[in-house]
Amino acid sequence: MQNEEQANFNELKRRGITDEVISAFSISYGRDLPFAFTEGIVIPINLYDGQHSFNKYRRSYLNNTIKQKYAYDKGSHTALFAVDKLREEHTSVVITEGEMDALVLWSRNIPAVSSTGGAQSFQDSFVREIGDRKVYLCYDNDDAGATGLVRTLEFLPDAYVILIPEVVGVKDISDFVARGGDFHGLMQTAKQYRNLEEVEIDKNARASMWQSTRFHDAWIEAHTLMKQKSNKKSEVDYKGDDAVLRAKAVDCTTLHDFNRNSKGLCLWHNDSEPSLHYYPKHNNTYCHSCGKFADAIDIVMAKHGVDFKEAVKFLNNI
Repeated sequence: MQNEEQANFNELKRRGITDEVISAFSISYGRDLPFAFTEGIVIPINLYDGQHSFNKYRRSYLNNTIKQKYAYDKGSHTALFAVDKLREEHTSVVITEGEMDALVLWSRNIPAVSSTGGAQSFQDSFVREIGDRKVYLCYDNDDAGATGLVRTLEFLPDAYVILIPEVVGVKDISDFVARGGDFHGLMQTAKQYRNLEEVEIDKNARASMWQSTRFHDAWIEAHTLMKQKSNKKSEVDYKGDDAVLRAKAVDCTTLHDFNRNSKGLCLWHNDSEPSLHYYPKHNNTYCHSCGKFADAIDIVMAKHGVDFKEAVKFLNNI
């Protein structure tokens, strides 16, 4: 093994990736690569069924003169790295920002996956590939990581968020572990953030201890913008005296949680991913999974367990 190749594998090991995991994931070193960097680490990306799809490349750790850090085979697409390694006995999974972070966790017997496109690239199809496992999210402790967490929560609103401590020299999972951090212990701090109240309570608690609130600020900003856009787009504005019509005109997004893509968890079936779509033009919703049409009255009836008359009264008093 040549010096540069050996140095790169030594760096992987320093970051906490074991020889066993390097072998299990077929990580190798490539030369004469047709990219801005000509040497680097080769990361095979396999599909959900285990079939090889394409390779992703990371420039050599010894080469910091080239800005480009990653490259892909021609014709590649955004995919979920390591999803082919998940087994039935893996009842939980950590979604990380990058492949190296996922490999670090597998080296600690923690099942992990990552999108090959980075923090902002999580997709609907990945939810189905993950299945009904308990999901943790852990991205880099920078602005991109914070906004990536917020975006991924739109697809996985019940996921538990793990925040990497913001200390000098620690940016991601690899840095945290390399500096002696106990990720199993860090997982115990994971929390769910499903509504504004939960986010603000935790933000205030962290701020009082001089801990970073970067993620919380990103969550509040994104949901504030979403709300503003929703209010601007809604074309339903009833000002008459009919109590039922007035109730139906109450903005559905004030009654149920919808993400920036106007999707929320369905109230009429056991929804594992947001399938209830909000349509601001008519201020109603439709579930693309169970086929349920609903308006503001239906939402109140479902969420509060009241009948039609009680829901109308409730909405008229808002």
